[in-house]
Amino acid sequence: LDKIRVDYYGTPTPIQQVGNVSVPEARMIVIQPWEKSLLKAIEKAILTSDLGINPTNDGTAIRLVFPELTEERRKVLAKDVGELQLTDYGISGIPTFQVSRYASVSLHKGLDVKVKIDFLPQQSVREVEDLISLGIRNFGYKTWEQWITGVLNKKLGIVLLKLAQLNPNETVSSSSESQRKKLLRQIKSYETIVTEVNPFEKAQVCCGGVAVSEICSKTMESKNMQGLYFAGEIVDVDGICGGYNLQWAWSSGATAGRSAGAFAD
Repeated sequence: LDKIRVDYYGTPTPIQQVGNVSVPEARMIVIQPWEKSLLKAIEKAILTSDLGINPTNDGTAIRLVFPELTEERRKVLAKDVGELQLTDYGISGIPTFQVSRYASVSLHKGLDVKVKIDFLPQQSVREVEDLISLGIRNFGYKTWEQWITGVLNKKLGIVLLKLAQLNPNETVSSSSESQRKKLLRQIKSYETIVTEVNPFEKAQVCCGGVAVSEICSKTMESKNMQGLYFAGEIVDVDGICGGYNLQWAWSSGATAGRSAGAFAD
């Protein structure tokens, strides 16, 4: 909760400064505000954050119940920031390449894989919320399509508007608070399910292969068969973008070649 700020009479204030925060159970947080009038403000701050938990407001306190996690799902497998490409087959671009191996391995294990996308990573949830509020105050007469063009790519913006149940042709001022919350969530935490990765024919780098534990690192010779050498992607080694995979191919190839030549002599 450290990064969540509550609107306390116009001032963004940490939750810990407007109430008592306790953990009565392992997967529950209870927030008891010092002023009951702050219940809705606290609830709103949590809903518009990236916490991903729906708060329960019983009129006296806010309760956050966290679902039980398996070891496989206890952490975010990977994340990256960069220029994203939205294609006819799904998401692509360097950030996707950087994290795709984790999605691929998880899918191979039969796990459910999801991706969350922040379309404005340089701005906090609060800053995007203020941007939407500013649009309502100053440009309420404009349509949502006009407002979102420039904030985001037009085609992307219209898709997110529709997902937030906002009509692109209706004026900004005619929207409800719940619709604006949905738009905020779509912009800062768009979620999609990963069903598959591109096939081998389109892969730039592949994971898997001969286990490194079965290879002598100084010669690239198999520990199980004398005179058999490995290099490049046939070995279970893969890295992020930036030339690392090419360097691995060259270095392992040179090592394997020298070692094989010496063995032949």
